Amino acid sequence: MSWIDDSDPDVAYQEADAVVVGTTGPATGSIEMFRIDAAVHQLAVTEVVKGYLDEVSVPVASTPVTCTGSTTYPEGDPLDVEGAVIVFLSAPDDGATWSLITPQHTNVLPLPADGRLPFETGG
Repeated sequence: MSWIDDSDPDVAYQEADAVVVGTTGPATGSIEMFRIDAAVHQLAVTEVVKGYLDEVSVPVASTPVTCTGSTTYPEGDPLDVEGAVIVFLSAPDDGATWSLITPQHTNVLPLPADGRLPFETGG
């Protein structure tokens, strides 16, 4: 599978179905993505920057890396973080679980101390 290069937050913003600010907790389970068990975290949403989420807490799957063999998250699970973060999401295929737009760590960014978003929202 070939992923977009979302290392530029403006590209990630454009590609995402939803962009939110919130906090995550430890993985609470898993779902199968690309024939691999992907960790699912609860994301407590404090602000919706793009898209529509009507819940204040949503399950989000950490999109797994599929080309590394036996290691699902060779650099660690991108959602296994502390503090306020900006998360770039893909809409749920199963109707319930959102996921990161790619397995790259650039899908989960720490919220800057000044609260300024590192991308243009176009509005």
